Amino acid sequence: MKITSIKKWTLGTLLTIVILSIVSCIGVKSQINQHLGEKTERVNPSTFKAETSPLAITNVSVLSPDCTKIVDSLTVLIKDNKIHQIDKEVNISNEYKIIDGTGKYLIPGLVDTHAHLHNSKNDLLLYLANGVTHISEMFGQERHLEWRKEAENGILSPKIFVATRKVGSQKGLMRKIRSLFGSQSNYTTPKKARKAVRSYKKQGYDAIKLSTFLNAEIYDALTDEAKKQNIPSIGHLTSEVGLNGLYTSGQSQLAHIEEITKSTMVDFGGMDSDNTEEYLDYLKKNADGIAIKLKAVDMVVSSTIWLIESIPKQNFDIENFLKTI
Repeated sequence: MKITSIKKWTLGTLLTIVILSIVSCIGVKSQINQHLGEKTERVNPSTFKAETSPLAITNVSVLSPDCTKIVDSLTVLIKDNKIHQIDKEVNISNEYKIIDGTGKYLIPGLVDTHAHLHNSKNDLLLYLANGVTHISEMFGQERHLEWRKEAENGILSPKIFVATRKVGSQKGLMRKIRSLFGSQSNYTTPKKARKAVRSYKKQGYDAIKLSTFLNAEIYDALTDEAKKQNIPSIGHLTSEVGLNGLYTSGQSQLAHIEEITKSTMVDFGGMDSDNTEEYLDYLKKNADGIAIKLKAVDMVVSSTIWLIESIPKQNFDIENFLKTI
């Protein structure tokens, strides 16, 4: 075979591989989007009417203020979106709509501090149906900002806190592969990172979401600029910063409790099957000290333990797993 023919054959083969790879990526992304609700029929939230009149919930069980017991047979008066009275004996005027709470419990609205709304707006109604009245969207996009605005204008929805998508500092092939699937945004210089923070603030995001894949230089630029712009920096903890760097960084939240564990593994010198017990002893000895330091800088930790424990079932047995919820 002539050299020219070999070159043409090689070029043609490479082109075919590239085209097949692109088609495959598009197909996979389409399946992912469908799984995340992109093609799900939307429920019109305006068909649900939120009760705006004063409410009197009678004969209901309520958790005591010190959270030590359930107090039964109480009446709760709610007016102008505020609780006005909770007592055994309450005079209810005619302006109140009465709801019989017999056999039921009244609790404060729950908060999901690490949500991913993805593509289906129906999720907002599902949250409300399960008692969740506040959510933090931790991979925010423009549509989530629009949903937040609609919620503020009265559409039935939880209150929505919108953090940016993850920001990192990756370069090269992995950065390009991740970007095909709508993953994190990457900034390779402090100047670009600071500019991004200002841009996110202008767009209306509530926080900057930090990635695990973030070098110390870009991390410092992001957290410093976030402080200057008065916007929280939250999310992951990069190994280049570690716990000691975290305490003084200005980052205000850790999005996964295992970020602490991973950092202690690095400080311990690495963990494998031969030193598991020694590592656990090290962790137990240092746990209180870590908690005290986190408390001293008002660091919020969102555990997300349930997610980590349920990942295998979600990945390999999703249909049966959903039936357990």
